[in-house]
Amino acid sequence: MKVGTKIKIPVWDGSEACAGVGVELFYDDNRKTEYQNRIHHDKLIAICNSCSRFAECFEYAIHHEQYGFWAGMTEAQRYQYRKTHKIRLLRPEMYSECMPEFSRAKKEEDTDDNFYNG
Repeated sequence: MKVGTKIKIPVWDGSEACAGVGVELFYDDNRKTEYQNRIHHDKLIAICNSCSRFAECFEYAIHHEQYGFWAGMTEAQRYQYRKTHKIRLLRPEMYSECMPEFSRAKKEEDTDDNFYNG
């Protein structure tokens, strides 16, 4: 993505299939068994696959989300997709034009530069 490219952040309005589902479901991967992990993963995929806003969510998540389950993909799957397609995960300071509150954000101490810079 070129410097100065405007970033479109979707407005989540409650019409998403995941609306009303506890957010912890999309960030919790501490299952006790492989079977429990598979059931959990399948449940999340079913939610995402039923969503009318899947394409928007995917586009957003590929560029903005390091953690959690987004658009039918795990963190590792999004990381691999970005790596394969040479897409950088955008840092908060790159949001300044579309989200002014991020223009004041400082780079967090725990930011993994290798993750962001591929």
